[in-house]
Amino acid sequence: MRKRKLAAVLILALVFAACQDKDLETVANALNDTARGIGVFQSTVIDANAQGLLNDDTTRQLLQVSVRVNMAGQDAVAVTRDLVKLQPQDRTQLLNILKPLIDVLSQADSQLIGAIPDERARANVRSALLVVSTALNTAQLALALR
Repeated sequence: MRKRKLAAVLILALVFAACQDKDLETVANALNDTARGIGVFQSTVIDANAQGLLNDDTTRQLLQVSVRVNMAGQDAVAVTRDLVKLQPQDRTQLLNILKPLIDVLSQADSQLIGAIPDERARANVRSALLVVSTALNTAQLALALR
């Protein structure tokens, strides 16, 4: 799992280094922040479960959300990997990857995280999810504003 995260971060760093397009740079940074944020989110969820603050079913569902984000992040990196400048079709393709994720994260917040009984655990998990959501929204804005 750590090797996969490290590989994603390295790929994103390479994409960032090759950027000449400001929007592409913003998207690359946002994807990097998403990858880091998902790692924190996963750790937070696992820690809360280990402390008995999250039941196994909720933990499983939250980790499934993180896996979905990871997979979509890989898809987004594949789109941006060789780009120097975002073209309209690249923007559309990336938006089609990101929009469903933003919706899934919103649903996870309202349906899963909102139901966590321990207030501190709920706040910690929600904070970690907010980092990911913010990064994805930043990428979405960079892609949609032109």
